[in-house]
Amino acid sequence: MKKFMILVMVTMMALCVSANAQAALLNFDLALPDILSNTTGVYSYDATTNLMSFSATALTITFDQSTLIPITNGTYSANFHVDENGNFAGGVDGNDLIITGNIGNDYSGILVAGEINNFGWLVPATGKAWFNYTFDFTEGALEDYYTSKTGGDEATSEVSTFTGNFNNSFTGIKTKHDTAPTTPEPSSMVLLGMGILGLFGLGKKRA
Repeated sequence: MKKFMILVMVTMMALCVSANAQAALLNFDLALPDILSNTTGVYSYDATTNLMSFSATALTITFDQSTLIPITNGTYSANFHVDENGNFAGGVDGNDLIITGNIGNDYSGILVAGEINNFGWLVPATGKAWFNYTFDFTEGALEDYYTSKTGGDEATSEVSTFTGNFNNSFTGIKTKHDTAPTTPEPSSMVLLGMGILGLFGLGKKRA
């Protein structure tokens, strides 16, 4: 039993070290429909106001991961506050995220709008940046697809001055977005619980 408890403690320490070594991107999967914004988007972070702003052109949407349907007159904007450590600090007045456009004759106007509730980022390779965030869906023509009322966005910038430091302002261009309902990934605590149960079963077999 003593060896089993030591093994559990070592496993927990290893998981904690692993979790701390990971980049600070949020863990979630994007479901469908997925709105794709093209690579002409831009973003900026103002270290004085702590405001993170994204803007782009909502270009296409896919309902099945294979067919891309054009969005006409598409716009994408997201604005929220981030503290000096890169943590989400709050939204702005009105919707933090707004995506508008026309999808054939089926959907028009505001497609997706929401209040951002979390933010993640990855210390980039030289000249690149990766960001993501989650949001609570508030309104939009695609409401029927946001049954859990949660969504997420993944953004990549090919040309960026971000170095992982939120004490300084930075900008980026050639930024694209994927925006869709989210499917949460298993948390580290769930994985830890599964690991402990597995070890417990192994200990009982040896006993």
